[in-house]
Amino acid sequence: MKKIFLAFLFALGGLALALAGAVPAHALGEYGPQADQVQNAINSNQTEQKASADAYTKQTNVNLPISVLSFDANNGNVYQSNQADTQANAKNSNATDQGIAQEQNGNSNGYSRDGGQNQFAKNENGTEQHAYSDATTKQVNVNAPISILSAYSNNGNVDQSNQADTQANAKNSNGTEQGIWQSQKDSGSGQGYSSDGYNRDGEHNQGQDQFAKNDNSTEQKSSADATTKQVNVNAPVSILSFGANNGDVNQSNQADTQANARNDNWTGQSIDQNQSAKSEHHKPSCNDGKKGEDYGRSNKDNRSGSQDQFAKNDNYTKQKSSADAYTQQKNFNAPFSFLSFGANNGNVHQHNNADTIAHASNSNSTGQWIGQLQHT
Repeated sequence: MKKIFLAFLFALGGLALALAGAVPAHALGEYGPQADQVQNAINSNQTEQKASADAYTKQTNVNLPISVLSFDANNGNVYQSNQADTQANAKNSNATDQGIAQEQNGNSNGYSRDGGQNQFAKNENGTEQHAYSDATTKQVNVNAPISILSAYSNNGNVDQSNQADTQANAKNSNGTEQGIWQSQKDSGSGQGYSSDGYNRDGEHNQGQDQFAKNDNSTEQKSSADATTKQVNVNAPVSILSFGANNGDVNQSNQADTQANARNDNWTGQSIDQNQSAKSEHHKPSCNDGKKGEDYGRSNKDNRSGSQDQFAKNDNYTKQKSSADAYTQQKNFNAPFSFLSFGANNGNVHQHNNADTIAHASNSNSTGQWIGQLQHT
C-alpha cells in the first residue's frame, strides 16, 4: 500500500512538472515585477467508527419425575445435553490516503525581478475507533426424580452434558498514508537595464518558502468479553422406596471460551521538498556611448533570494486493548434416601473440560521520512 501510494504521489508530481513546463504558472511583466506565487493545499479527514456486538445463548434442561405409591415407575434413561456456538464479532477497518503535489516555476525575463514563491501544504487526519464484543453462554441441566413409597422406580441412567464454543472478538484496523511533494524553481535570465542603468538580471530573486506538515492522530479502543457458565444438577430423592434411583449418573462439561481484543495501526508519513534558485548575469551593450562593463554589476550583486524549508511529521497513537475470558463449570450430584433400602447405588461420573483464553494485543508501526534539497 505504501509503495503504491508513494508511486501515485510522485507520478502526480511529474504530471505537475509537465504541466508547469507547458504552461508557466506565473505572469511576467515586461517592465514590472513578477506577481507572487502562492499555493495553499489542505487535506483534512476525520473518521469515527463504533462497532458493538453482543451474542447470548441460554440453554436449560429440566427433568423432575415424581412417583408416589408407584411400583417400578420412571425407569427410563434420561439424556440431557446442550451444545452452543456463540460468537460476537465487532470489527472496524479504516484506510486513509492523503497526497499533495505542488509545483512552482518562476522565471524573470526582461527588466523585472521574480516575485516571492510560497507553498503551504498540510495533511490532517484523525481516526477514532471503538470495538466492543460480548459473548455469553449459559447451560443448565437439572434432573431431580422423587420417589415416595415407590419400589424400583427411577432406575434409569442419567446422562447430562454441556458443550459450548463461546468467542468474543473485537478488532480495530487502521492504515494511514500521508505524502507531500513540493518543488520550486526560480531562474533569473533577464537581459537589459533597469532605470538606474544597471543590469538587474537575476537581481535579486525573491525568497522561496516551503511549508509542509503531516498531522495524524489515531485512537483505538478494543474490548472483548467471553463468558461460559455450565451447570449439571442431579438430586434424586427416595423415601420409603426400596431399590430406587440406582442408575448411573454421568455429568460432563466442555467449554472453549475465547476473548480476543486487537488493535492494528500503520502510519506512513513522507515529505519531499526541492528548491532551486539560479541567477544568470549578462552584460548588454550600452546605447549611450559608454561601455557596457561600466554599467554591469558584478555577479555578487546578482543574488538569489533566501530559501526556507520547513517540514514536520506529527503522529500520535493511543491504543487500549482489553480481553476477559471466564468459564464456570459445576456438577452437582446430591442423592437423598430415607428408609429406602438398596437405593442410589449407581455409578457417578463427573467431568469438566475447559479451554479458556483471553488475548489482548496492540500493534503499531510508524514510518516517517523527510527529504529536503536546496540548490543555488
